[in-house]
Amino acid sequence: MDLRHLTCLDIRYFADSRFTAGKSEATVSNAVSLLRRVINLPIDAKALSRNPVPKMMREVMESARAHPERRPTRNRDAWTPDKRGSSWT
Repeated sequence: MDLRHLTCLDIRYFADSRFTAGKSEATVSNAVSLLRRVINLPIDAKALSRNPVPKMMREVMESARAHPERRPTRNRDAWTPDKRGSSWT
């Protein structure tokens, strides 16, 4: 995709597709942040005039918090099965 044609809707679609794929809020936030930094490179070189990502960051994260059912849940068990019945002594 030509970055000159990147829109806020494209960023929203990207973030939503990552959430739908089961990615965590932190993972999606990091990916969108990386996209923002990558787009800033041609802006700094005067090859691109705008970066639509910054204004979408807050909206993307608010959307993630508004739809917790899209966030993956991980069942983390601090004890391995063989340690559950053992004592500390």
